[in-house]
Amino acid sequence: MPSKRKRPLLASAAAKPRPPKTNPFDEQWKKAHRTTQRKKLQRASTPSSNSFIDRRIGETNPALDEKSRYLFRLQRERANSTKKHARFSLHDDEDEGDAFFSFENMDEPDLSEDDKGSDVEDPVKGNLKQPVDPFFTVKKLDPDDADEEDVEPRTKREVMHELIQKSKMFKTLRQHQKHEIDDQTTELDEKLPQIMQLLVQSSVETPSQKPKLTLKPAKKDASIFNEDGEGTSTKHEPSHSFQYEDVYKELAQEKRATPAERLLTEEETAQRQKEQLLRLEKLRNDRMRNLDDDDERKKQRAGDDLDDDFDVSSSESEQSEEHSEDESDADERAEHKDHAFLESLLPDKLIAVEGEGRDDIPFAFRKAPWSASDLQSLFQGATVQQRSVVMERLIKCFAISLNPGKNRPKLMRLSEVALQRVEALCGVKKNFEVAAAEIDMLLNHVHALGFEQIASLWGRRHVIECYTKLAEGEGSLCQRWGTHNLLMLRAVGALFPASDARHPVATPLQLLLSEALSVQRMTTLADVVMGVLIGDTLLELLGEAERFSPELGAFVGEVLRGTVGVGPLAHVVEDFGKTEDTLSLSDYAYMISGRGGDNRVTRAKIINAVTCFAEELTFSGRVPNADLVFVRVPIDELEKETAKRMESIVARAQKGRIPLQLYTKTSGKRKFKLRNPRFSAECGVFRKRPRSTFDNMSKGDIQASAKRIRKAMKKEERGLARDVRREAELRTAELAASEKIRREERDVKDKAVRSFFASQQATWRAAEKRQKKLSGKKW
Repeated sequence: MPSKRKRPLLASAAAKPRPPKTNPFDEQWKKAHRTTQRKKLQRASTPSSNSFIDRRIGETNPALDEKSRYLFRLQRERANSTKKHARFSLHDDEDEGDAFFSFENMDEPDLSEDDKGSDVEDPVKGNLKQPVDPFFTVKKLDPDDADEEDVEPRTKREVMHELIQKSKMFKTLRQHQKHEIDDQTTELDEKLPQIMQLLVQSSVETPSQKPKLTLKPAKKDASIFNEDGEGTSTKHEPSHSFQYEDVYKELAQEKRATPAERLLTEEETAQRQKEQLLRLEKLRNDRMRNLDDDDERKKQRAGDDLDDDFDVSSSESEQSEEHSEDESDADERAEHKDHAFLESLLPDKLIAVEGEGRDDIPFAFRKAPWSASDLQSLFQGATVQQRSVVMERLIKCFAISLNPGKNRPKLMRLSEVALQRVEALCGVKKNFEVAAAEIDMLLNHVHALGFEQIASLWGRRHVIECYTKLAEGEGSLCQRWGTHNLLMLRAVGALFPASDARHPVATPLQLLLSEALSVQRMTTLADVVMGVLIGDTLLELLGEAERFSPELGAFVGEVLRGTVGVGPLAHVVEDFGKTEDTLSLSDYAYMISGRGGDNRVTRAKIINAVTCFAEELTFSGRVPNADLVFVRVPIDELEKETAKRMESIVARAQKGRIPLQLYTKTSGKRKFKLRNPRFSAECGVFRKRPRSTFDNMSKGDIQASAKRIRKAMKKEERGLARDVRREAELRTAELAASEKIRREERDVKDKAVRSFFASQQATWRAAEKRQKKLSGKKW
């Protein structure tokens, strides 16, 4: 049997394919379709041509009644008619302008009785004198022309002839005025050299005259002699005509930029300040000799004829040369003599004068002070402010920028002498306020000079001396340190910044003061007073760095506990036979230097001072956990006022309590400005010195104290390292979180792109399959 072949199916017999899905991104609209859509929108927005729109006046306003609409239409018709007939009328009066009539209050008519006309004529179209209804009252701008007769209309030729003649007339007037102005300008330019000086002098020397006032009545029928005072005081109106003198005077005196107004260099500024001081010094000498400017004459004189009136700058170079040769020898001799001289001075001569002081302070100096005696001779009989002026003028006269080779050693020696004077002022026994003011003044000038090596060695030396006295001394705190030691430490702390964690001068100073509060014995009321002074100095130092001393908080708590006789405050006092540390502050009143007596005032001041310390430590934000520091203080047993203050301190601390930390900084508090950022921890003075220099000095108790200091510094380093690690962890966590977010966003975008390409590929495969099926091809 023959094999049956499968006949190919016809295309008509095949199943009808389903219409392909259209991709909305492949749809394209043709221009005809867009045109059709646009026309549809235009027909929808355009009103029909069969509709009737009433465009008469007032028809679209529903607020007007029928009578008002008629009146508005009649008003518009008469206005158009008047404008049509007055088209070719010309007027020479410039005040009238182009508008001859003004319609008053067309929207709100004025129906007053004064506007109603009495004489009514026949209505004539275009006649402006025709009285109408008050609602259509037309006001003439010139009432004097009301009785004039109407001007007959002129032909167009006459109008154009008049316009041409007027145009020629105005052109001639303008040319004539221009020629007159040119002639006046030429004449003034020729006379300018003669009148220039007079114009400037008249503008400077002539006082401004008051304008003349005239009295005139406010109204025509008013009198200036009425009791109501209707007369007004008015000024003459200034003339607005062009004045060449005024314009030229204003332009000549106008300030213009010159090359001399540029910013000066450091050398030029110093030279200008020195020249100013020399000029003022010369004037001062002239006043002292009662000389005038006319008496000054330059004379040819020999060296023997010189007297007191020679210039201070004449021998400046010679003096500087002689002084520069002997600098090395004088420096060695002055160092040994300065301390002896300052110690021999009486306090009355050393301390500044209170009152007016001296009035003969020189402006310029021939030579810089090279010893304490030279500086004392300049300061003799002067107040603190006057001594500050002397220091400023010395720094300006011998500025480094003028002559670095000669002036730098002079200013370095001036800085050393000022620091020696600070040492002497710290040892005074009276007038501490004036001495402290002068110390601050000298420290500010030492800071302005900015010699880091001199100031660093000076501060380090005094810190070591106070530490040696504290470690090797015998007795209580008051017997080891005196007032001069505290003043010296205060001066050192004021000269160096306290914000650096490892400063070679500031950090040992803070540790030394903290050790004095926590380790040394306090057996008398004087020791507690000394502790209060130390706490004040320590709080002032730490305030700049926004740091907190735990020793100061413990001292405050122990003093408050000692006021009620609870718990130990001081060590054993052998002189009084004490065997336990139960000495309270109430017993200190009878133990000052072995004398009896009542010291309630001192006791009250101590309590007030330590309470202020507590407030400063708490309210400054550096000790938010003050409730832990003062938790053992019996607040209920304190005095009434002190108890209230302590309760508020503890309540404030408990409100914002956070975990105990070594350093706590507030974000909202402003940053303290360092007093001397030049003297930083990067000082190269101490890196060159061997580390064994200070360690070899320690023996016995000094070794134990040094060990405690090293332990405290290690603790400080650990605290700083802990803060750094915490900040690093937080920063790492933030970076990881941000990276995670970016990675998630990137994954979402990748997923969307892959899904889009997959859908496109599936669509293409389906279309290809359908095409093969329709065509019957197998490839």
